[in-house]
Amino acid sequence: MSPEQAKGGVVLETEDSIAIRRCQQGDVEALGILVARHQAGALRLAFLLTGDQMLAEDIVQDGFLAAYQALPRFQLARPFTPWFYRIVTNAARQRRRSQERHPAVSLDAAWDHDAQWEPSLEGVVGPEALAERDEVRRTVGALLAALTTAQREALALRYYYGFSDQEIGEIVGCRTPAARQRLYGGLHALKKLIRQHAPWLIDETRAYPTEATDAT
Repeated sequence: MSPEQAKGGVVLETEDSIAIRRCQQGDVEALGILVARHQAGALRLAFLLTGDQMLAEDIVQDGFLAAYQALPRFQLARPFTPWFYRIVTNAARQRRRSQERHPAVSLDAAWDHDAQWEPSLEGVVGPEALAERDEVRRTVGALLAALTTAQREALALRYYYGFSDQEIGEIVGCRTPAARQRLYGGLHALKKLIRQHAPWLIDETRAYPTEATDAT
């Protein structure tokens, strides 16, 4: 969603754009609004890209500080989320490069870290269905960890956040065709891994990402 939306010739400001404007005017407390709105999603992204919960928290904390320092140059006509996620993605890359070991990504920890990431299904579906869903997450998490950084970034941004090819390119710092190539390359690689290590996922219609079982 764009920070400013035109409707009937009237510009409507969002909570993000109002908070950003206040930050640009020197109101440090307004940063808390952006933190409240974007911290959970940013933590999830950082964890998916690093596989380390504590590291993800450090990345997001540093990311908000870097964002606040850069906000005076931020154009209010731009959406805040892709811009901020680019900061988080770059920070995650740098941290991963500095690590000698890259822990495997566990989707269980990613989802359990913050309840806002997914509504609770308890009481809506039975325990068997919940167990199957957890098994899908664990399996796909291990498969995602086997992908390249570029592929994992593209898949996470598309299938966990719904960003378009153009938005993914802006976040990861490449042109739209390159982002599309990373996305479909990741889907192809993930499909291959599924066939080799978890063929049962092909029949799992609710598995993440569903396109991974359909890509050619």
